[in-house]
Amino acid sequence: MLAKNSYDIVICDYNLPEFNGIEVLRKVKGYDSMLPFILLSGSINQEQETEILQLGANEVILKSNLNRLPFALRRVLYEVEDRKKLNETKRKLENSLEQMEVLLKEVHHRVKNNLQIISSFLQLRQMESDDEFVRKITADLLLKIRSIGIVHEKLYQSHDLANIDLPDLIQDLATYTMGIISNGQHKYFLNCDIAPVQLNVNQAIPCGLIISELIYNCVQHAFSDQKRRQIGVTIKDEQSKLEVTVSDNGDGMPEGFSFQKATGLGSTIISTLFKQLDANYEISNKKGTHVTFSFQKKQHKGSHSAMI
Repeated sequence: MLAKNSYDIVICDYNLPEFNGIEVLRKVKGYDSMLPFILLSGSINQEQETEILQLGANEVILKSNLNRLPFALRRVLYEVEDRKKLNETKRKLENSLEQMEVLLKEVHHRVKNNLQIISSFLQLRQMESDDEFVRKITADLLLKIRSIGIVHEKLYQSHDLANIDLPDLIQDLATYTMGIISNGQHKYFLNCDIAPVQLNVNQAIPCGLIISELIYNCVQHAFSDQKRRQIGVTIKDEQSKLEVTVSDNGDGMPEGFSFQKATGLGSTIISTLFKQLDANYEISNKKGTHVTFSFQKKQHKGSHSAMI
């Protein structure tokens, strides 16, 4: 009967010739969990009533109190109608959210492709020029553009558009940074020790770009001799806070160096990103340079990143 017809509600006695109302309830809910069900009984204890309601019955009415039935019918039908409307609204919202996620991934994909086109133009300009200064500036710009492109690449590949797998992002950024700025004269050894953490995208982006800039500074300025050149990236997850250290075994920074006071483009970018993260930082020159910065993990929503 359930398969052949459409019903608004099922009202069933507890005692039936060959089975009972609980079996009917299971069949009804197995067929359509939204189909309202009222069970009538001559006598039923509290434990049985609780079991019946847990199985999905909308109402249990004793035959000695059948005057409740019309009111129960009206209430149950209204409740089910409201639930159907709510489920339909939820379904539409879920579909809209899915479409928005697809569109947002497409935006990240196109931004990444457009950044790649810009990178290609810069590379062509770099190859045409014999001026070492121009080539150096172009390489610097390529690094920054490609670093931002890697972030967008990770975003459109991710199932979660609000958070980024930080170890994966940092490993890719660090490897690319080392590859684009290393030359054949020196070999650099990169060591990453990064806690497995999912970080909100509005914090992961500036964090990743800071690390990329610091690695760039290490390669460009930290070493003056031919010793084994080591660069390390360490990230510790301290519950509500992240602590990030980028280190090298080079010559060390000048005493009293400050990213806020420095005039170079890289230092300006790092200082701006520190402010964006509301991060504290310190510099140690013991056996090379250690730049450590820390910030509170937050669930930012909306466009908080001024760099992307």
